[in-house]
Amino acid sequence: MKYNGYLKAGVDFSRIKINTLTDSMVHVSIPKPEIFDTVIDEGSVQIYNESENAFNPIKISDYNEALSREKNIMINDAIKQGILKDATDQAKMVLTTMLEEMGFVEIKITEELIIPQVK
Repeated sequence: MKYNGYLKAGVDFSRIKINTLTDSMVHVSIPKPEIFDTVIDEGSVQIYNESENAFNPIKISDYNEALSREKNIMINDAIKQGILKDATDQAKMVLTTMLEEMGFVEIKITEELIIPQVK
């Protein structure tokens, strides 16, 4: 299968926590980055399978299953290539620039720590 597609990843800025320590010092806690969207351009999809032809057409369920599988592959590949780290780095850069423009000199940005709950 061959196709064009893209992912959107980032940090949810609505969940950022800001703690102003002094007039020049601030601590910011940002949430873990996440994949927001995975898109495959269905017009670009090309399926290479010799068993699929006019006498043996591909089923819609097979097509949808293949797209779902490919989206998972896209996500896993992007994560391996560092998309989540890049999203965190980008968020930190944007926040640092904004906070510096607001007059903060000492800026500490950390990722929120999520402690798994035991059931």
